Amino acid sequence: MSESGQPPGTPPGPMSFKDKSLAVSLFVLFIAFVVIFVFAAVFFLITGTFAILGITYDSWQSILSFIGMSMVSDLVLGGLLLFPKVLCAMVFRHSPRWQLLLFHLLLQFTFDLLSVHYIDEWMDGVTIGGGAEVGFVLIMIAIDTLIPDSRKKRTLNEGPPQDRVR
Repeated sequence: MSESGQPPGTPPGPMSFKDKSLAVSLFVLFIAFVVIFVFAAVFFLITGTFAILGITYDSWQSILSFIGMSMVSDLVLGGLLLFPKVLCAMVFRHSPRWQLLLFHLLLQFTFDLLSVHYIDEWMDGVTIGGGAEVGFVLIMIAIDTLIPDSRKKRTLNEGPPQDRVR
């Protein structure tokens, strides 16, 4: 017998309305706390990075629109970068993997730098200096490289396609 007087493995009795409402309330408060914490951490991380790099902005809306436009341009450039990446994988077929990875990072850096520069020129609410643009792009590439993606990791570990002799 367990401490409750029931044999082990027996489900507990029904919960009262007070117990159910307490459990649901605590769960909702926990989820709300987690969502607010994550949003605040991401938002202050971004604004803190902006302050360190010397990026000036007029309002919170201009930061949010800058981040939104950066995400949209990243999606567009991701599609546009697919062709050069496949082309360089075919050209560097017999090269070591580190050269292919270095060339991919150079392509990504160039396209991201152009994207951030044009978004900066287009927006009046956010002002980024030349060095801050490079620093911001390097931080974006570092985050993109460090975030695990099983498809990306698998293709990088396999390396460029090799001619197989049967």
